[in-house]
Amino acid sequence: MLGIPYHHYSIEMKTSYLVLFLIVAVARSNAIVFDICSFSAILKENGLEGFSGTTIAEWICLVFHSSGFDTSALNVGPRATNHGIFLLSAKWWCDDFKTPHARNYCNLSCGALRDDNITDDIQCAKRVVEKSKGFAAW
Repeated sequence: MLGIPYHHYSIEMKTSYLVLFLIVAVARSNAIVFDICSFSAILKENGLEGFSGTTIAEWICLVFHSSGFDTSALNVGPRATNHGIFLLSAKWWCDDFKTPHARNYCNLSCGALRDDNITDDIQCAKRVVEKSKGFAAW
């Protein structure tokens, strides 16, 4: 980094990198990356098969291409960030406490969409499908 050999970094700088790494590791420890079979079962248990004319296959495709089945997924865009396994937008569906004029139609903090409890994520995704009449919002 910066053309400085590693051995010239101060102890403080090395410690700072270690602390940063540990913070990121702890933040990711509340995440789950589902496999397709267990995620399909969860979707079925939560009534997504046939919900508003959708299929489990469509939900699987959506989530695979959105987040790779990762509950902690975060996509930072120029106008809003997208959160969680369904990558739901802070502009419309959750509150990240920094997106101006956010609608928060799901009445959730965006952080709640990035934890390992996906019950609220599923309820919010259902609201998205209902409000947008399908998968158009994605």
